[in-house]
Amino acid sequence: YESDGYMLAASHAIGRNAVIDEDVALFLGNNLLKNYPQLLDTRYKLGAMKLDVNVMDGVDLLEAIAKRRAYKRHDGAWDMERTAMTLLTDYRSGAIGRVSLETPASRKQLVLDEVATPEETQDTSSE
Repeated sequence: YESDGYMLAASHAIGRNAVIDEDVALFLGNNLLKNYPQLLDTRYKLGAMKLDVNVMDGVDLLEAIAKRRAYKRHDGAWDMERTAMTLLTDYRSGAIGRVSLETPASRKQLVLDEVATPEETQDTSSE
């Protein structure tokens, strides 16, 4: 499952050269927003920025962290690479709090979802 790779990368079991940090941070952000929104709100003080963690997605979270930390590049855009590393480092160090990216129930649901919607296969045989 694709999410397995992202969970391993978020936990730093897969090296940085094998993944794109921004993609891993987006996955992690979405997962944490779904399962631990209050921890993110506490860590990054999102409520003080008038942001509602219940309606955010991973991109919104990374942008909020970039704004909170003033991670701007020279061209004026938000530095999403630096922001991604901040989120990943905070997760890995435990600064966000005690979290689990997967539970037995979420794993069971992942498997059930995969069985219910198998990937489309292309017929490569000639007609």
